[in-house]
Amino acid sequence: MPPALAPVSLNESPTCALRIGVVGHRPPKFLEDKAPQIRTAVCEILTFARAFSQDLVKPDQGYAQRPPILRIVSSLAEGSDRLVAEEGLKLVFKLHCPLPAFRDDYRQDFAPSSAEKFDELLNRAEAVFELPGQRAGKWLEPAAYEAAGRMTLAASDMLIAIWDGEPGERAGTGQMVHEAQQAGIPTVTINSENPAQIVFLSPTTGSPASWRDALHAALTTALQPPASMRGRVAEFVNESVTVPAGDDPIAAQRDHADWIAGRYADLYRRAYKAVYALAPLAVLCAVAGLWLLINKSDAVPEWLFPLLELLCILAILLVTRLGRRGRWHERWLDARVLAEQFRTWAFLAPIAQTPPTSRLPPYVSTKATQGDWTGWYFRSRVREQRPRSAKLTPEYLAEYQRQLLDVIQGQARHHATKGEGRKRTYERMEVATLIFFGSTALACGFHLVWPLATLGALTAALPAIGAAFEGLQAQGEYQRLSERAEGMCHFFASIQSRLPEPKVRQLTYTDLAQLAHEVSGVMLDELSDWRNLVRVRILHPV
Repeated sequence: MPPALAPVSLNESPTCALRIGVVGHRPPKFLEDKAPQIRTAVCEILTFARAFSQDLVKPDQGYAQRPPILRIVSSLAEGSDRLVAEEGLKLVFKLHCPLPAFRDDYRQDFAPSSAEKFDELLNRAEAVFELPGQRAGKWLEPAAYEAAGRMTLAASDMLIAIWDGEPGERAGTGQMVHEAQQAGIPTVTINSENPAQIVFLSPTTGSPASWRDALHAALTTALQPPASMRGRVAEFVNESVTVPAGDDPIAAQRDHADWIAGRYADLYRRAYKAVYALAPLAVLCAVAGLWLLINKSDAVPEWLFPLLELLCILAILLVTRLGRRGRWHERWLDARVLAEQFRTWAFLAPIAQTPPTSRLPPYVSTKATQGDWTGWYFRSRVREQRPRSAKLTPEYLAEYQRQLLDVIQGQARHHATKGEGRKRTYERMEVATLIFFGSTALACGFHLVWPLATLGALTAALPAIGAAFEGLQAQGEYQRLSERAEGMCHFFASIQSRLPEPKVRQLTYTDLAQLAHEVSGVMLDELSDWRNLVRVRILHPV
């Protein structure tokens, strides 16, 4: 199963892209005598959207300085779908076609002259994705049209609906408009009986509004990054990364983010381990200095241990300052979030699916979420990516089933290894903590009987070392992360039981898509929970 995707430039900001889906009536509900007026309305909307996108590629807007990518997403049914596709091609939009069935089968829906027009438009498409829809007599089953409609919505940033406003039947325009509203997709409707009536439907309330102003506001929210985020995007793409470029652009972006996350995670962990090591060392130096004063020893200068203590404190402050100024902790989390989103996208892309954006839980403070640029960046990379062309034959689905099984088994091994490592680390640190606090108790008991300066020094130094081990355990959250890894292993085991080898039982496209989304959803939920847990673990002097 080849990637069949165009490469992206990892050292530049994303290219601005706008994907416009279309749903609408077919004949006879699509009135041919209204077609010229509908074309005028469609052209007006597309011209407005194109001008908006061109404004976004001006300097300092967050996007790469190149022309925007404009796409029409259309299933090329007669009537509305084709009309919007034709007008889009005239305005130099690209064409992406999710088909409800294999093209030869879908072609049977049309009369010979209409089928020729279908072929002509399909040959001009940038990408064609053929779903395995089945027929129920003369027409395809409603589930086939429903699947193509939902794929259109999933691949769209805004929707044009040519519609009479009636609810209609299953997989009809009314259902797709309703689902677009539920998904928060800005929707502009053209009344199929009175094309001069163009209405914007709010994704939140569904209420009509002045379409130009409302669409401008909705697209600004969806596409334009706030000024405060643009510096973070530039910082990320300008990172010097030593990862070989591959043929798969999604995997390349995952590896790019993975490398950055690993780099800053390593810096952050070394920093907090240094802080927890230097803190008890400073205490030891202070105790050693007092011991010299009490015992009046001339073996070493009196100023040596106070100087070493001062150097330890200065080193702690320096490491903390470097880590916070370089934002090692924040850059680690941001890159890890992106890497995991690209990881889930990589196994959803072969079936033309996209994972939702990872977000912090709703109970997290607004201040913590306002600076989150990763969602915008990920969505921008998804939008700019050339869609995949594929025909979901039984052989294609069998190969995808094997790939999905490999992903799940790999994730299970990953979490098992991580979980075992964290569990061992937690247990060792707990033992070390008990040893040092137990030794403190013994030293205190002996000191009560023999009030020696050495024993007094031990009662001060040993608990400092024990506290350092406990602090390291708390900072690393080893116990909690170990338990989470165990839970993820149980989840992947349950998924494996429902995903056999294709030679045992081949699943349908619908079943595979459902399982893939379930896996990606749990992976992103775990990511969100981990992110919320670790985000407060910033570097502190102690």
